[in-house]
Amino acid sequence: MLIPSIDLQNGHVVQLVQGERLAIEAPDAEPWIARFARFPRVQLIDLDAARGRGDNAPIVEQICRRLPCRVGGGIRSIERARDVLASGAHAVIAAGYTAAHPGDEVFVNNRSILSILRASPNAQIGSVNPLFLGLRPDIVNLDAREIYEIKPIERLDDALLELSIYRAVFTAANLPLAPGSSFAPGTTGVVPAPGGLLVYGSPWPGVITYTVLRGSPFSIQLPESQSVREPSRGYWRRLSDATGLSGAALLGYLLVSEASRVLFPWRNFIPAL
Repeated sequence: MLIPSIDLQNGHVVQLVQGERLAIEAPDAEPWIARFARFPRVQLIDLDAARGRGDNAPIVEQICRRLPCRVGGGIRSIERARDVLASGAHAVIAAGYTAAHPGDEVFVNNRSILSILRASPNAQIGSVNPLFLGLRPDIVNLDAREIYEIKPIERLDDALLELSIYRAVFTAANLPLAPGSSFAPGTTGVVPAPGGLLVYGSPWPGVITYTVLRGSPFSIQLPESQSVREPSRGYWRRLSDATGLSGAALLGYLLVSEASRVLFPWRNFIPAL
């Protein structure tokens, strides 16, 4: 798989020959984001941070929110790693939602409110304060007329606040959007992440929250003297019959279902019908 690379130095996108001689220097990252938007993975290197000469954190966040990035350079603390992971999580979750709605016109956080309104024939752009036109909602599904905000699980309140702001802006433009359904395809999932798994779900209409579960859920160490009986084939067959799934799909369903009980404990109090 071909993985393109974006290098950052002094606030610009650069290309260095043999790591030294400057061949390309671009002050605007937007053309590079558009150029690499079709790639499933992009290598993003902060050269200043790697050399201990400051960092390009705002540009790293800008690009990670729009592209699925593998970030390198100057990540020397847990806090910095969390910031980078959070930026990339938005792009991963938004891409998953888009893939789950192939027939819908979906805008993710690489498009501004202005570009979304221009795609809507009945939108009244002049009714919106220009200060809001540059904002970038995380997910807008124009066909479903729904909107989502993505945040870490501990920032649910921030997500609800931003969601209300975006909805007010679109309503002013004659394009009212409802909070997206918590049960829509693409709003729940598990994705491999550095050191564990990125687990996300929708605890509230219009909001998708995520966290990282550290370690591998498939590796369980037991004392040598303790043995575990493997579930019988009848057990797996009953699960398959109940869910209509099999193989990797059944395993993925169980992982998402049980992980969501940890993330959203109130699920455990919902009676089974």
